[in-house]
Amino acid sequence: MHPADALDARVTSFAHTLTERSALTQAAAKEFADGRTGPDRVAHWRREAAGGDEAAEGVAAFLERREARFGWRR
Repeated sequence: MHPADALDARVTSFAHTLTERSALTQAAAKEFADGRTGPDRVAHWRREAAGGDEAAEGVAAFLERREARFGWRR
């Protein structure tokens, strides 16, 4: 819980954090949290992850101590 006078700042901060994260990871996590975890959906997200460079970009950004530049879009 956040005090009412701090809520707007916290929401803004959290929204900014989300924009810096991988859209691929967020989309997959949203589906899984929604209960769509069947083998076909898992296979779909594995193909999406394998077909892109999100993981490599995340590791490179970490090693280079910079913000990641994720490019995956739906």
